[in-house]
Amino acid sequence: APFGPGLLVLDEPFSALDPHSRKAMLALIEELRRDHGTAVLLTTHWVQSVPEFADRVYVLAPGGRIAAQGTPEEVFSRPEVLEALDVEPPVLSQLFRSLERRGISLPPSLTVERAAEVLAGYCRAGRRIPDKGRVGAGPGPGGGGGPAGGPGGVPVGLPARYG
Repeated sequence: APFGPGLLVLDEPFSALDPHSRKAMLALIEELRRDHGTAVLLTTHWVQSVPEFADRVYVLAPGGRIAAQGTPEEVFSRPEVLEALDVEPPVLSQLFRSLERRGISLPPSLTVERAAEVLAGYCRAGRRIPDKGRVGAGPGPGGGGGPAGGPGGVPVGLPARYG
C-alpha cells in the first residue's frame, strides 16, 4: 500500500548540499517515487541532476512563462533555448554537442552510465578520435599525429563496464 504523500513539492532541494548529501537526497526522492508512488515536483538550478530523475522538464523564463518543456532529452538537446535564458546545460549535453561540432555524431546521453555505454560502443567499433582541435596535435612523434608525421588519430579504449 502507498505510504506518505501523493505529491511532494520541493523548492531547490539540492542547494547548499555537498556531493554526498546531494546523492542521498536523489536516492530518497527516487525511493519515494519508486516504492511509494509519490509524484515529485521540484525546482532546481542544479541541472546536472535533472536527467537522473526527471520524467518531464519545464524551463521557466522571467515572469513564469514556460520557455521549454519535454523529456530531459528533448529539453537539453535545445541548448540555444537554455543559453538564451542563461541556463547552463548539463555537462554531458555540452560534451556530446562539442563532439558533434568535431564531426563525431553520437546519440546524446545525459547520464554518466549512458554516456559511457555510447562512447565505449564508439571505441569498440574501432573508431578514432580525430586530432583536429586537440592541444599539441600535429605531425611527428608526441604531436598527436601518427609516427613520423603519418596518419593521425588517437585510438581510444574505455573499460567495458556498463550496468
